[in-house]
Amino acid sequence: MTTPVEKIENIPDGMIGFTIPGKKYVFATHNGASNEVHNTYLRMFSWMKEHGYEQDYHALSMEVYKDEHKEINASGEILCFDIYLPLKERKNEK
Repeated sequence: MTTPVEKIENIPDGMIGFTIPGKKYVFATHNGASNEVHNTYLRMFSWMKEHGYEQDYHALSMEVYKDEHKEINASGEILCFDIYLPLKERKNEK
């Protein structure tokens, strides 16, 4: 579980603080059956390939489950969450 903050201070016991470096990400929202999550990822990978991007496996990928979708996600059958996959820098973007 993560919580975004402006400054890392007053970290509760049992938790750690860390900074996610700035990076380009491909983003999608999965809103559907839990057994279809893999298709959302496949569409993201397809988009990356079509546009000349590769995933940066050395950077942090994230699934963000928002409080506003807590009721939808409670059963586990239908899920609504955001997916962020880090991108490698393309050679012509340096």
